[in-house]
Amino acid sequence: MATSIKKGLTAKQLLYMARVFWKKTASLSLVKISSFSKKVDKKTGNLQITCTTYSLKDGNGVSKRPRDIKRHKTSVSSQTGPGGKVSTGPIKVSCSCESFLYHCEYKLWKNYGAADLIYGNGKPIVKGPTADVKMAACKHLVTVVETILKKGL
Repeated sequence: MATSIKKGLTAKQLLYMARVFWKKTASLSLVKISSFSKKVDKKTGNLQITCTTYSLKDGNGVSKRPRDIKRHKTSVSSQTGPGGKVSTGPIKVSCSCESFLYHCEYKLWKNYGAADLIYGNGKPIVKGPTADVKMAACKHLVTVVETILKKGL
């Protein structure tokens, strides 16, 4: 398996790249955070933030039925060691949603080292309607990273 070639993106760089894609849709405002926890990794000293996110409407603004609402585990961690903030240094991100799996995880891992391969198989999408999507982060990650920046964590 190939290795990633760069060491992380900052939160602001990730948001900049993500907004290029998401400015075309209003679905970012539809994401809600139902739990927010932060802890410090005992081995590395990195700050880890884990959230549960969900959306009440689909990407087209159509309301979802309660049974169709999926909750996603979204996490962001600093890569700067003890005392480092997520808002200032390189970060690693993850989300359990399909958009992150199919559009973001491999690209962030391969090109920036900003994700670990947790949900994917380490292979890029090379064919099909989603192969050329230029998404840097899913809407759940964008919402969580914006919240982290607002809180100054």
